[in-house]
Amino acid sequence: MISTILLILTGVLGHLAYGQIRLVGESRTRWLRGLEAAPVEVAEVVAMAEAARREVGPHLFHQVVAVTGTVVADRTRESPIGGAASVWYRVETVRRYRTDKGIAEEVEGNRRGQVPFTLRADGAELTVDPVDATVEVPVAEIREERPDPDEGLRIGPVTIGSRTVGYRHTEWRVEPGQRVTVFGEARGDADGVRLAVRPGRPLTITNVERADHVRDQHATNRAAVSKAVLHTLGALAAFVAFLLVG
Repeated sequence: MISTILLILTGVLGHLAYGQIRLVGESRTRWLRGLEAAPVEVAEVVAMAEAARREVGPHLFHQVVAVTGTVVADRTRESPIGGAASVWYRVETVRRYRTDKGIAEEVEGNRRGQVPFTLRADGAELTVDPVDATVEVPVAEIREERPDPDEGLRIGPVTIGSRTVGYRHTEWRVEPGQRVTVFGEARGDADGVRLAVRPGRPLTITNVERADHVRDQHATNRAAVSKAVLHTLGALAAFVAFLLVG
């Protein structure tokens, strides 16, 4: 009995350690990306791109930057939950259901929608394409939904009740007029300057300033490292105890 408990504990702690190790990698990447990005004004990026266009051509300007400005859009998409005009949104649907041990949750799906938008500051502007970008903004809306009364397994005239308790839909979005900071590689093209994802060059859009973003990611990274070490040591200790007991 004790050996079984120790083996289960090893698996649980190992799984938690794996999750924290992944978080360490992700937060470190975002932290270093923020440090790499030079904080510049939109007008400075546009001026640098224009100078490069005159000297060497429109497509040879590449600069990793952190730029802050206001979202401006000629076209938008309506967000599914709030019905707000948005340039980017994500909706996560979580199903809550009964188990023998209580209420559990599982993510049933994620939906995203986006359109390119203009980032404007002090009269200067550049284009941002949020496809595949990492977007870090606060939750905009949460909607709870009860399960369909007919949900369940129907056998002839009898319906066996569903274990579903309900659904929670959480929406994040970026709207015109919002102030955001974008981390990514600015590239010159025939129409001006564009920030978009490309292989090896991710894009991050956040509602906080660069210094706050870097500080938050560094703090997340340090916390994740500590938890990863503790969970790993716990898993190793439980496994060693399992071997000794066994």
